[in-house]
Amino acid sequence: MNADGGSRALFRDNSYYTEACSKFVLVWQDLRQLWRVDSDGTHLTLLPTGDRESDPVCSAKDDFAFYVSAESPERIFRIPMSGGTPVEIARTLGDGLSSPLAVSRDGELLAYAFWKGAPQPGVSFATLRAKDGSQVALIHATGATMGVVTELRWSPDKTALYYVTMNDGVRNVWEQPLSGEAPKQITHFDSGMISTISLTPDGKNLMVVHSTVTYDIILLTGLH
Repeated sequence: MNADGGSRALFRDNSYYTEACSKFVLVWQDLRQLWRVDSDGTHLTLLPTGDRESDPVCSAKDDFAFYVSAESPERIFRIPMSGGTPVEIARTLGDGLSSPLAVSRDGELLAYAFWKGAPQPGVSFATLRAKDGSQVALIHATGATMGVVTELRWSPDKTALYYVTMNDGVRNVWEQPLSGEAPKQITHFDSGMISTISLTPDGKNLMVVHSTVTYDIILLTGLH
């Protein structure tokens, strides 16, 4: 929709997940079909992929989409936004993926969290170059004590990762400097859930979708 909310374009009339790039949007519903559509909702194009473990991501450069395969061992693939054959660029580390895949705004770097059970159980972040999958850095995620990172984003200047993890039953946003310094807790919610986060292009503001979940117990009588 326009910035003022005055006009909108309907992409699809079913429940689909979307990822905004720059002039393109990625749209997908199941584990196999990935579509690219112009930001005005036109020119729907199918991008062929295999089964995916993670939701595809893209950068503001609009050149490639990236995703992690579902089969073991988990592998990171890159596919041109113009269409074509997916290319494997790396295999994930550790015993399993613990976060979504994240790509920097300029499309040069990728990041993900992975779980490793031995010799000391824990979560670490891996960063790598998007062009060839070569490793840049490994950082132990001391803030992710529960072992799951539900959201992962690059800072615009590529000096830190922002992520969401659960501690004591509550999800909050943490900042992990790539220098290896200790992570810093950004939000301090004491209840509720965080479904997504996003940074403004200048890195000065963090947007968080925070919600609460309530449950009702209903008594049904007269059932036969």
